[in-house]
Amino acid sequence: MPVLTAPIHETHAATTRTISLVGTFNAWNASTNPNPTITVTQGDTLTIKLTSTDTTHLFFVDVDRNGVTPDCPPGPDPCSSQFTPTNPTTFTFTVSFAAGTYTYYCSIHPTMMLGSFIVQAPPAIVFQSAVAQPFTRAGTGTTVLPVVRGDLVVVVVSIHAGYFSSVRSVTDSLGNTYRHLATDTDTSLAIDIWDANVTVAGSATLTVVLNNLTTQFVIAVSRYSGVQDIGAVALNAGNCCATIDTNQYHRAFGNQPGIHWAVGVVGATGTATLSQNTGLLRISAVTNSGTGDVSAGIADLTGNPGVVVGPLISLSGPETSFAAFIELIPFG
Repeated sequence: MPVLTAPIHETHAATTRTISLVGTFNAWNASTNPNPTITVTQGDTLTIKLTSTDTTHLFFVDVDRNGVTPDCPPGPDPCSSQFTPTNPTTFTFTVSFAAGTYTYYCSIHPTMMLGSFIVQAPPAIVFQSAVAQPFTRAGTGTTVLPVVRGDLVVVVVSIHAGYFSSVRSVTDSLGNTYRHLATDTDTSLAIDIWDANVTVAGSATLTVVLNNLTTQFVIAVSRYSGVQDIGAVALNAGNCCATIDTNQYHRAFGNQPGIHWAVGVVGATGTATLSQNTGLLRISAVTNSGTGDVSAGIADLTGNPGVVVGPLISLSGPETSFAAFIELIPFG
C-alpha cells in the first residue's frame, strides 16, 4: 500500500468519502508529528480503511476535546475497533458534529499517532445570476449563461398555449446533461422546469427545442452555487384576478432555508409587484415579457425551516390565467 504523507482533503458538499490510514507506532502513515491533516465537510459520511504495519491500534476523533482517552459510543467520539497487521478494519461514521478543528488519535499510542481533523461547514447556497429571453413564432430558442463546475442550473420555459410535453429537449453547447423536473399547464400557458448539475464549465449556450411552433415562449435560466441537488416542486395554475398567490394551498417546504421560485403569467400587459409573506426576498426576478403574452422570471427566497412560503404577485390589471412554481433547493 502506498504511504500517504500529504494532507487528506475532503472538501466537497456532503457525500460519502473513503480514505486510508496506515498505523505505525510512531505515526499514522509513516509521517512526522503532527500526522496528516484530515479535512471533511459537515454531514459527510466518512469511511476509513485502517491497516497496521507493526502492532495493535485504535482510531478515534476527540470530538468532546477532553484528551487522549476516547469517549466511544454512546459517548460523542467516533471510534474504530482495534486493528492489527493480520486483522485490518474499515470504520464508517457520519460527520454530524459541529464545524471546527479536532484531533484524531490512536488511543494506544496517542503521543505519537495524532493529527488534525478539520470539519468545514457546508457551503452556503448562493444565487449567482439569471437571464430571461423571449421568442415569438418559434419552436427553438437559445440563451447564453456562464456556468461553473459544481453549479446547479435551473431552466424554466413558459409557453403560450402550451400543453404537457411541450418541450422536447434542453441542451447546452458544453455538453452538460439536463433533466426534466415538472410540467404544469392550463388552456393558456404551460410552464416546464429542467435542471443540470454542471460538470463542464464555460459560457454555455442553452438551446430549448419545443415539439411544435408556438406564438411565444420565454426561457428563464438561473445559476446557483453550493447546491448539490434540487428538492420538491409545487406547481399551481388557473388563478385569476389582480393578485396571484403562488402557494395558495399553503404548503410548508422542507427543513432548511434556501427556496427559489419563478413564475409565468399569461396576458401581462402591465407591471407586476412581487412580495413575500414571510422570510426575505433576496434577489429580484429577472423578467422579460416580450410581446406581453408570456412572462417568466426567477427569484431567490430565504425563510425559516418549515415555514409556509407564499410569494404574491400584484398585477396592475387582472389576469385570467397563470402558472407558477415554488421549489425547495436543499444543501444536499
